[in-house]
Amino acid sequence: MSDRSPSAPPMASWTATFFTRLYRYKRLLKNRWYILAFCAAAGAAVQAYRLTGLETTYTSTAKMIVSQRVAVPDNTLVQQVSNTFFGDQLDLMRSTEVRQRAQARVAATDPNLPRCHVELDAQQQPYTSIFLLSATGTQPEYTRAYLDAVMDEYISLRRESRSETSQDAVSLMTEQMMRLEKDVKQGEEELQKFLTTNNILFLEDQSQAAVKRLQQLRSQLSEMESEHRLLGMMTFEQNIEHLKDQSTPSPSVEATAAQASAEAAAAGMADPTQAYQQTMTEIRRLEVEIKDLSRHLRPAHPKMIRLNEEIERQKRLIESFKEESKESLKARRETLALRIENLKQTITAEEKNALELSQRMGEYNRLKSRLTRYQQMYDKLFENTQRVDISSNVDQEQVSRYEPATPARPNTPKVFTGVLNGAGLGLLLGIGILLLLDRIDDRINSLTELRDHFDEPVLGQIPLDPESPGGSIRLITPDDKRHQFVEAYRNVRSSLPAP
Repeated sequence: MSDRSPSAPPMASWTATFFTRLYRYKRLLKNRWYILAFCAAAGAAVQAYRLTGLETTYTSTAKMIVSQRVAVPDNTLVQQVSNTFFGDQLDLMRSTEVRQRAQARVAATDPNLPRCHVELDAQQQPYTSIFLLSATGTQPEYTRAYLDAVMDEYISLRRESRSETSQDAVSLMTEQMMRLEKDVKQGEEELQKFLTTNNILFLEDQSQAAVKRLQQLRSQLSEMESEHRLLGMMTFEQNIEHLKDQSTPSPSVEATAAQASAEAAAAGMADPTQAYQQTMTEIRRLEVEIKDLSRHLRPAHPKMIRLNEEIERQKRLIESFKEESKESLKARRETLALRIENLKQTITAEEKNALELSQRMGEYNRLKSRLTRYQQMYDKLFENTQRVDISSNVDQEQVSRYEPATPARPNTPKVFTGVLNGAGLGLLLGIGILLLLDRIDDRINSLTELRDHFDEPVLGQIPLDPESPGGSIRLITPDDKRHQFVEAYRNVRSSLPAP
């Protein structure tokens, strides 16, 4: 043999692996089919025995309708708003408390009924507010009575829960009403105490009169301050023109002018405006006369000299009027300043009085508004208490039996279906056993498996001779009829390396 080691053959493709595995399973099923048959038969037998040994059960059904709304007598709509309403009701129907109370109810109403375990189920009919209830037990009469008791106890439990909630709400609102009643009484006492020391109508009139007086005084003060500033800025001529142009003076200015005229008259002086105008008229007359005489007389003429002297005297009188006017303006400004100061003090006193009146009116309005607010809260709370009290006596939800519990009917066991299911489970168990046996069996069953498990090259494949007696293989003869067997040996001999 050559020392050269042949290379390992490549792994078989997935198709070859699949058909090899399929061939292996076919051989396994052919050799051990009795395992599947035994398991299927055993499963069917066990299921048949179990079904025939079961106690007969009875089922009773009922329907309940649940509406979430009900109108109470005062047209108030009481509504339970919950996104999980129907789910909560199903849980409540199947709750342990309802079941225990139903058992106690059946035991109290009919103690002679034989008791048994009852399976309860509740479902909602799609797109409706109807609940489907079913009870299954071994005693038909007890099962029906139990289902009726479940519906009664469910309704009773909901009413009790709602009654407790209403009582708690009424108790809480009653406590709030008692506190508000104390606040209302205290507010009434405070308001009555205030009214005993204050006349509201008189306070309102005084407050309005004080506001009007303040407006008038402030308007008068503004005019007097404006007049005071104007007198400080005017010259003598402007003052004369100002006095002359005032055809309808304001009350404050008229009073000031009248007071100034009275002071001038008391000092022995004429009206400065009239004297000034007369003097200016006389000067213009004398100047016109001089102008006329100057065409015939010389300036040194005694008559011209006398006229000039008279003009000078009138001008000196004008200057005297100016000085007197300055003193008069100064006196008038000082008088206006005193009057302004006095008016400011009067306004301050009026503001203080108006503020006091406003505070008293504000106190009255505060007491009155607080009492009104407490009274409104008390009335609203009392109304809500009455509504809750009425609602506690009216079903908030229309819970009733849509259909009472039907007579319990026996449940016929489905023997054929059960046996088929048992046989199917046994068949699955047999398949699992066959797969386990195949997993444990490590024998090589095909050329593909041999190539997958060993690296040495396969020189040939010799088939089994089914005609060999006792499993022994006969030697090949020259005219051997086993052509497949003979050809396999030839292939093996041809595959042997040359020496």
